[in-house]
Amino acid sequence: MIKTTYLLVLCILAGCNAHRYPSPMGGPENLPPGFTDMLLEGPEEALLVRHADTVHVKRAGQTSVHRLHFYDRQARIHAGAAVLTDAGGRAELIFPGGSVARMHGNGIMVIGSPSRGEPFVSFMQLERASVEMEEGEVVRLPGGSHLLGDGGPFYVEKVSPEVFELRHRGYTQAVLAFGTKRIVLTPGDVLHLPLLPSGSAPRMIDPDYKVSGSVGAVPLVLGPGVLLPGNSDGHVQFDLLSGQGVSALGVQVVAVNDQRLRLSDLAHVSSAAKQAASTEVTE
Repeated sequence: MIKTTYLLVLCILAGCNAHRYPSPMGGPENLPPGFTDMLLEGPEEALLVRHADTVHVKRAGQTSVHRLHFYDRQARIHAGAAVLTDAGGRAELIFPGGSVARMHGNGIMVIGSPSRGEPFVSFMQLERASVEMEEGEVVRLPGGSHLLGDGGPFYVEKVSPEVFELRHRGYTQAVLAFGTKRIVLTPGDVLHLPLLPSGSAPRMIDPDYKVSGSVGAVPLVLGPGVLLPGNSDGHVQFDLLSGQGVSALGVQVVAVNDQRLRLSDLAHVSSAAKQAASTEVTE
């Protein structure tokens, strides 16, 4: 008892505060390219709830980023506002119709304006996020692909620097618009989504490119003038003239010069070839 009283007296004399709130850690320094172009104010609004530090807000038309302190647990923000979280940050957006978007760890999400035809939420960067949406709503995922669903929840997690995992834990079907592909998701589905150099925003299919044949289970899309050779044990080989192209799984290859192209289904690639390819990528 005497020891406890002695420590308490020392604490008072030193002027220490027994209950301190953690101070913000500072926001992201580098915003993604084209970020400010998305910050156009709209009439839609949402309630932002800060669950853990640090959370920041950048409102449309403002050049500064506002940090939410310990006393700023909630804030009403309009379309065009961006929410930024640090490594330990957790933020939640609650919309009037019942939709919810949550973000954990380093990330950036922007409130869109559906009245302008925009997704109601765009995830620019994230480590972990989840979303529940109303029928007809659209969410933009990192890379630009669009998720169209009803209900949820849908979970998105960064599993490597260039791959995100999408998990459907709802009860109804959803559609992922990934480049020129439209993928139907059923409850329980899990997809790994790569970050493509050209982005994965929904695109119209080029009418000159036709689906013709496959490499294993992967459908091939051939450009004009490209002939499909025989498919032998999961391998296919093309002789491409300059300007001709082939596409598969959203990745398009266009020959700069007359070239020979060989595509292989990963299930039919030897372990030695996989190791060699991995070594080339690493180098």
